Amino acid sequence: MTENQNSKVDPIATRELISQGIPMKRKESEMKCSQSEGQFVESERPNDESMSKDFSRVPRRERRKADKGDYESLFICRNTLRNRKTIYIAKELQDTLAEIVMSMRNRDMTIGIYVENIILHHLETYKDEINKLAEIKFRKLL
Repeated sequence: MTENQNSKVDPIATRELISQGIPMKRKESEMKCSQSEGQFVESERPNDESMSKDFSRVPRRERRKADKGDYESLFICRNTLRNRKTIYIAKELQDTLAEIVMSMRNRDMTIGIYVENIILHHLETYKDEINKLAEIKFRKLL
């Protein structure tokens, strides 16, 4: 692997490369810089339940008709992934998600974080419908 002698090595990109997409904890100086630029940076949460409760603050109809600017605050935000599990998706979909995440140019974003944000939003948006279907499907017939 050759490297141009004029280019500089980005230490943050190197840490992300070494971590193989696992989000790295940010240094205090990096957090201050990103907050001053107006980017949304989440702090660690004590448990996973609070992540799903974030979406309940917005009324249901507003979530479905979210503005384009709201997309960034919903899906392009960092959260901590705990107790990770593997989920298999089609290679084409993974490639598409990788392109989307890379185009955001947000060093904190990974495909896993992006997919988790989408799934959390989907579950919160369709919570009532999912519960109704579960009641219908798992009802005792006798």
